[in-house]
Amino acid sequence: MRSWFKNKEIIPKVVAVVLAAFVWLQVINEQNPFTKQVTEVPVKVVNLAEGWRVLSVSPERLRVTLGGRVKTFQRSDLGKIEALVDLSSVELSPGPFETKPVITPPSGLRVLEMSPAVVQVDVDPVVSTQVPVRVQVTGKPHEDYQQGALLYTVTEVTVSGPKRLVERVEVASAQLDVTGAQSEVVRRIKLVPRDSTGEEVPGLSVTPGEVEARVPMIPLPPSKSLPVQVTQDGSPAPGYRVKSITVRPSLVKVRLSWAGSSPSVIPTKPVKLTGQSSSFTTVVELALPPGVIPVQDTSVTVFVEIVEDIVTKTFSNIPVTVKNKSPGLGFDLVPAEVNVVIEGRRDLVDKVTRPDISAYVDAQGLPEGEYNVVVRAEIEGAEGVSVKTIEPSSVTLHLKRW
Repeated sequence: MRSWFKNKEIIPKVVAVVLAAFVWLQVINEQNPFTKQVTEVPVKVVNLAEGWRVLSVSPERLRVTLGGRVKTFQRSDLGKIEALVDLSSVELSPGPFETKPVITPPSGLRVLEMSPAVVQVDVDPVVSTQVPVRVQVTGKPHEDYQQGALLYTVTEVTVSGPKRLVERVEVASAQLDVTGAQSEVVRRIKLVPRDSTGEEVPGLSVTPGEVEARVPMIPLPPSKSLPVQVTQDGSPAPGYRVKSITVRPSLVKVRLSWAGSSPSVIPTKPVKLTGQSSSFTTVVELALPPGVIPVQDTSVTVFVEIVEDIVTKTFSNIPVTVKNKSPGLGFDLVPAEVNVVIEGRRDLVDKVTRPDISAYVDAQGLPEGEYNVVVRAEIEGAEGVSVKTIEPSSVTLHLKRW
């Protein structure tokens, strides 16, 4: 009976504690609720055995969903979280394999989801090999200098790194820039491992990593500018002629070797004109005489202007006839002959002969009397040729009855 009374007294106390805990949890949830946050976490490989190298990790970052209280998130540095791939207990072999990374979140937070759940790690053993050195000279020295023979101190180097990358390497190359140089160029330049296509193979070490290269500069004879003379080959089509020839540049800079001659012009290789009937532009090489060294480009641009070859030709003492005279009338002409000048393309004018030319006056409707009439001329069968002048341009016509 006494025990029952004791239990009866404890029950309200237990209920009060439970209610208090519930109220406390409600307050906590309202003031510091549970929340989720998504962040990106980098993948880091650790404890890789000596003599091995990681070629790639895919993906390099994971999408991670974290859960925890708001205030816990506020005091946590999510940027320090890493997804660790521990290879200490992995039996390595060349090539890619899948593994699950481990994420240790800040205290009070937990990982709810990780995407993707596994990453692919590609590893390869570290090897070394010897490859030849190749140095390339780039750029042009000052125009008054010529580069001499290239010299460099190292002809072979050691390339080390993942086996698959090392096997791609054909050469360790470097470039020596001599742009504008007026004296010997001496530099230590970095060596870069390259494959058979000339592309750089990254992720490798080169020993030694630099090479000393030198290029002497040899002074050249003095330069001078000379006019360009276009060499013509043949003639345009009949009836056409060359009106003008323009060359760009009109002057070229050259050097005369110590034993060379001293030309006054620089000719071009022949520009073909044969059969041309229209203007044209062409690029032609210079025909450099012996002992002449070009400083600039060895070609020029030539513009040839082709036009019709218009000429005149005079036919003297062409008899003048009278057309459309009224019946029963006779006539006298003073003078009775004229000179006719024709004009046209040379090839067409050359075909016109004296019998093709006729001169006349028109007496249409004129009665008996004396008249000053205009002389006209015609050219038979000569298309493209015209009468330019008639001398005299008029004559005296006497009309009289028979």
